[in-house]
Amino acid sequence: MKTLEIVIFRANKGVLDDQIIEAAKNVQPVIESMNGNISRQFGRAESGEWVDTVLWDSMESAKAAANN
Repeated sequence: MKTLEIVIFRANKGVLDDQIIEAAKNVQPVIESMNGNISRQFGRAESGEWVDTVLWDSMESAKAAANN
């Protein structure tokens, strides 16, 4: 069964939007290289919070990625 990982966060005070976006871009190749990765979406909600979602092919793949 596919698993959707959802991370919602606010940046620390003093951290610029461009820094968050650059960090998200930098980690993309790492996520793509992990077994079981199907897709990733990253963006900002209307509330101002950042939302990072990763779709995995299984819970086992998601847990393995979290342990890397």
